[in-house]
Amino acid sequence: MGLAVYKDLDSNQTVVTNARHYEALSKSLSAVQEVASSIEAQIGTELLAQYIKAALEHLGEITGEVTNAEILGNIFSRFCIGK
Repeated sequence: MGLAVYKDLDSNQTVVTNARHYEALSKSLSAVQEVASSIEAQIGTELLAQYIKAALEHLGEITGEVTNAEILGNIFSRFCIGK
């Protein structure tokens, strides 16, 4: 998944402008690729389930369905709260 220069974009491409979202999407893609590889290698369903869960968790970081201390710390470190 490479970055495109604006002049090279066409109407079918998605632009991700948030670094945290980009990282979560990249991790989700990697997990989905592991699912595909595991299916081809006929790996057990337990491992597939772990990869699928990981992909969903990474997407959940973007949608707000998954939050953890690191994500919250990252968000709040960018804002001056209570000063």
